[in-house]
Amino acid sequence: MNLQEFIQAFEEALELPAGQTTPDTLLSSITRYDSMGRLSIMAMADTLLRVVLDADAMEKCRTVGDLHALVVKLAQ
Repeated sequence: MNLQEFIQAFEEALELPAGQTTPDTLLSSITRYDSMGRLSIMAMADTLLRVVLDADAMEKCRTVGDLHALVVKLAQ
């Protein structure tokens, strides 16, 4: 999954307005990226990529780009 596809899926999973998220968007600045939002992202990664995201690994991500890099790494 390329970065743009990931951002689109991320926005859909969190019900964010399309096109407002960038790779540099801080996860901490997204109000919907709370505990329920993280579960939605975990479910999205599992459904679309068969990737199991670990909450501890997600916690280390600062930006949407960091989260994408984690997903790509785990998908290999």
